This record gives sequence, C-alpha cells and structure tokens, in this order.
Amino acid sequence: MVAITGKSTSQQQQQSKARSSVFYIGMTLLVVAQGFWMMELTQQIFNTNGNINTDNNNMPITTLSYSEFDFIPKECHKYLVQDFPTLSNLLTLGKDSNMGSSGGEWSACTHIEKYGVNFAAFFARHLAFGLQPKSVLEFGCGLGTTSDYLARFVPNGGSKVVCIEPEPMLGEVLNVRQFPHRPLQLSMLSFAPEAQSCANALYSHSSSSSSSRNSKSSMQFDLVLSLEVAEHVPPEFQSQLIQRLAAATSKYLVFSAARPDQKGTGHLDESSKSRTWWIEHFEKEGLVYLPQLSRALRRVTATPERAYDLGKNLIAMGRVPAGVDIEEIPELAHDCLFYPKFNLNFRKMNGTMAKQYDDKEEQEYIAKHPEKQMPPYLTLEQPCPFPTDEQMEKRQLWVEGQTQALWPELDLLIRQVKSGQLKCSTT
Repeated sequence: MVAITGKSTSQQQQQSKARSSVFYIGMTLLVVAQGFWMMELTQQIFNTNGNINTDNNNMPITTLSYSEFDFIPKECHKYLVQDFPTLSNLLTLGKDSNMGSSGGEWSACTHIEKYGVNFAAFFARHLAFGLQPKSVLEFGCGLGTTSDYLARFVPNGGSKVVCIEPEPMLGEVLNVRQFPHRPLQLSMLSFAPEAQSCANALYSHSSSSSSSRNSKSSMQFDLVLSLEVAEHVPPEFQSQLIQRLAAATSKYLVFSAARPDQKGTGHLDESSKSRTWWIEHFEKEGLVYLPQLSRALRRVTATPERAYDLGKNLIAMGRVPAGVDIEEIPELAHDCLFYPKFNLNFRKMNGTMAKQYDDKEEQEYIAKHPEKQMPPYLTLEQPCPFPTDEQMEKRQLWVEGQTQALWPELDLLIRQVKSGQLKCSTT
C-alpha cells in the first residue's frame, strides 16, 4: 500500500477521520442555520400568543414565496375566495337556480340548470394560443371554465387569472388545483360602496371619463374578458363598468353583452345595447376596435357553440401599441374538419380567400367610420370547405368530450342535475 500511494495505512486513516469531521461539522452548521431560519419565519407568521400575525385588513403576513396575496392589491385581500363551496354547500345556503332571475348575481346552480357548462372550446383555445396573455382579468366568470382554461393552458406556464364574480364559484372546478394553476376569485359586488377601495386598486383611481383616459390603473392585464355580463348590470353603473374595464386593459379587451331584445335569464332591457354602442364607448376610453380579431373570434372560433350570443355580440378592443389587430387564427383553434356551418360567402382578394359575412351592423360601422380604413372582410389563407352534417356531429361530440376531460367533477355534477339525482332548486 505504501509503495502505491506513498502513505502509510495510519496516515490514510487519520486523513479519513479529518474529512469525516469536516463533513459532520458542515452538516451541523447547515442544520443550525435552517433552524434559525425556521424560527425567524415562525416569528414573522405567529405572534407570542401563538396567533397568526395580520395586516390592517386582518390578512396573514408571511414571507412565504409568491402567492395569491402577492398578485392582487392588499385592498382586495378580504374578498379573495380560498375555500370554494360545493354544490351541496350552495343548496344548504339557499343559493339555488332562482338566483339572478330578475337581474344581478347568479349562483352556480343558475348556470348549471339554465345553461350547463356552456364552454366554447375553440374560442378558449383562440384566446390562449392566439393572444397568449400572461395575465387575465375576467369580469363575471360564471362557472369559471374559461378562466380556468387560460390559467392552465396559455403557453409557457399558463396565465395568472383574476375573476370578479359576486358568488363563490364551485369547488368541483376550482378546489382541484392551486394558484397560479387555477384562477383567483374576488367575491364582491364591484359597484357596492364597501368594495370601492378594492375596485379602485384593481381598476382605475378616477371616476370621471376624461381623467380616466389619462390615468394609469393600479393593475393592468394583458387580457380583460367579460362575456354576456353587462346586460345584468344596472344601467347607472354601465359608465363606471366601461371605464374600469378599459383602464385595466394593457393589450386586449374581449367583450360581449346581450343585444336589445336578446332573450336570457335576468337580462335588464335598459342595459342591453348594440355592439356598435359598446365599441364607441370603449373608444372614448382610449381603446381601438380590432375588426379582424373580432370577426375571427365571433364567427370562426365562438361559432357554432356560442353562435346565439358571442357569435353576434362579441368585440375585441386593443390598447395601442401592444394590442394590435390579428388576422391569423391558431391552427389549434381552427380545424377545417370542425368548421362551423354558416352561410359564408367567399371572395378572392390578393391571392387569398376572404370570408364575407352577412353582418349588417359591421358594414354600417365601417361605412360610418371611413377614416379608419377598416378591412371589410376576414381573410384566411386556408378557408375551409362547407362541412357535412357528419362533420358537424363529430365537432359537437368532440367539444362535449373536451369538457368532460377538462372538468370531470363538473361533468358528473351536471349529469346528476340533468338526471334528477341532484336538485339545483329548493322550490
């Protein structure tokens, strides 16, 4: 051994013991350091009485890693839903499908019994893969499916999503994952006096139209989303709603509200406006109308699943320079096999096929604003052939399968309600 290493066995043993001593000393110091760190963290979270330290809003103060409390303003912490009720919980509280029948907030039971899931899969894909928003604010979330989809499937880790919905959403949808892989919900009546501090922090600090356009919101989102909600908001709050949604928009606003005479649960006639009315009022708040993106969302990816409402009412607005008009539809959201069956005319333009829609309101808006030089057609490089009934049936089955795969617990709930096994009404 000495001939090979030049060291005696005794010397090697001494060196080995020394290395072992250094290793154990290092490990001991590491454990002690971790112990001091845990003691310091515990002192920050708990006071001497063993209670959790809180801030002025009675919210926990911690130095834990990035969480939902870091993402929303502190004024909104008390409205953050952390434990989502199940359907049985809602019924016990008397929040059944009769809520919202005369306007105002709905319960999850109202959504399930009146409309089911009502999820437009290709539309959600268009938002996720076409706009790729890193942050989303949805005003009026329903069952939370669109927000949940964006939180999970926007490329590169999903989107950070905040939902504004007065009634807590279903635990069957949102108790499954944790933020940021599910939306945050603020359960509040946005226009109530007690919610103004949160609303001012989340949207704009100004209530006047002119100054709102020149102020910067405390929070801004890549995508602000509100689908078929504004018709439930009393008319005295509509100007405030428009200002807030516009102020929160850093890139895109995708908006849809019931048109006059559109039938639906809890619609307020005086709050139902035309698509052009909404466009012009959002333009007054500094946003610009995006005709190509609006047409693509409205008539290609939201149709036929939501043809009755989104297919007629939806608009896309942008904040320049970030929110630019987009003609291209992601292949994930536009498959010729499932193309909607609508009376679309084709016209050759610049070597591509353009789709001309029988949309009188759109043509009137273009004629009213010639200075904007808006393209009259939605151009697609690969227009789809007219689908067969068999192709349409395949699409319907595929969309249903998507919903069942994405939210199996919700799918089971809806099947139980439809079969009468569960009652969404207490009357």
